[in-house]
Amino acid sequence: MKKAKTMEEAFKDYLVENGLTGPISQKQHEEAFDRFMDERGMDFLMQEALEDMDEDLQRAYDAESKAETLKYAKRSLKNNPRNVEAETLIAQCQAKSEDDLQKKYLKILEKEEKNLKNDGIWEDESIGDFWLIAETRPYMRLYNSYVDSLIVTRKFRKAAAESEKMLQLCENDNLGIRYRLMHIYAYLEEETAAQRLYRQYEEENCTMFLLPLAVLYYKLDDLKTAAGYLKQLFQVNPECKIFFELQDVEPEKIEEAINASMDKLAETGGYKPGSLEEFLVITQEEQYLYESEASFWIWAMRNSPAQR
Repeated sequence: MKKAKTMEEAFKDYLVENGLTGPISQKQHEEAFDRFMDERGMDFLMQEALEDMDEDLQRAYDAESKAETLKYAKRSLKNNPRNVEAETLIAQCQAKSEDDLQKKYLKILEKEEKNLKNDGIWEDESIGDFWLIAETRPYMRLYNSYVDSLIVTRKFRKAAAESEKMLQLCENDNLGIRYRLMHIYAYLEEETAAQRLYRQYEEENCTMFLLPLAVLYYKLDDLKTAAGYLKQLFQVNPECKIFFELQDVEPEKIEEAINASMDKLAETGGYKPGSLEEFLVITQEEQYLYESEASFWIWAMRNSPAQR
């Protein structure tokens, strides 16, 4: 069986594919790595998670019923009492409600935090480098699930506070927490916090920042600034125009075009930054923001290049 490439090996190939074979600056290297992570990083994160699993845990994830998932997760936990993934699955199977699930998540997080402190990992010099330290990854994955659950129950201020703590632990933000946080800030109309986050990541011009910023300033009735971010959005993601061009088309054709894009997404297993698929995935993942802002879409359609 052919051994899977390491992330380092795949990144070297990525540099060659993109013509970056000679000496490059530190900034070029960092920008290329960010693009690589946006396009292919999640595949490697999943690969790493799978490699860390024992056989019972893999069976738990592959199980077709809650009872089977619970059986294998408990067996995995018995063999390794410090198995955050197994505990997470057990919590998901046994939780009576989303609020109950959050309590179970917190209990596991608190226990693992103590373990990391006992291991000498949770130290001042490590804060900011979580995830880069492999032993912290199960904790960070669970923390991410906890914040997702807070969003499900519409506890947005709590979700924002916990996301901010995650970014303190992992300044490099390998899990993409900053993008979700920007959407929460837009929903809460937190302009100062949104701009601080935007500056923290060097005014990263990508769909996952520019679209929620446009919504934020529309909600604040600063239409000039909203239009500015919308203009930047169309520059970094020209395929957005396809979505806005569809708005004058019959609903059946809109649905057909969107389904075609989602089918493409399913086939490739991911999307490229600056694509229509990226745009559609973001609007689906952060529905709480976009579905509540019908008036924004009407305004945006009138101000999009597709309508000029």
